[in-house]
Amino acid sequence: MNRTYFHLTVPKRGFYFLLFICASFFLHGCASVYQPLPRPQPSYPQPTYPSAPQTRIPPPSTIPDTTPEPPPLDYEAKTGAAASLYNQSRELISQGQYRQAELTLERALRIEPKNGYYWYTMADLKYRQNKPGQAVQFCLKSKSLAGRDKKLVRLNEALIRKAQ
Repeated sequence: MNRTYFHLTVPKRGFYFLLFICASFFLHGCASVYQPLPRPQPSYPQPTYPSAPQTRIPPPSTIPDTTPEPPPLDYEAKTGAAASLYNQSRELISQGQYRQAELTLERALRIEPKNGYYWYTMADLKYRQNKPGQAVQFCLKSKSLAGRDKKLVRLNEALIRKAQ
């Protein structure tokens, strides 16, 4: 006599065998519990590192002002729109209005992009704004436009040393 379970026709003896297999899988799955293996401890001693020394930063009022004054630039732009903008930007720099001076100097550079002194002034401005990477780039540009002007080359090299 055959019995039908779950659309399977199983002979009577096979039914008990199938039941035994299912029960053993069920019990085996419930009985086994995963436990991670313990981590092996290293046989050598672990290195100890000294802690970093604690440095005390003085309050801002006691920090001396180490911002060096730039060398005097006695270059005076002659005439024209770029010269007027350049002179205006130098005046703004002396007043400490760096952002406005930067905008004015950028306008002068758009008009006269091959003037090495304009690029040097932009480098000096970036240095004063605490952007040494940009200051070095502008110095290199100014130096490439300096040609035989040894004074401008020396000014750029000095500013590059300070920025680095």
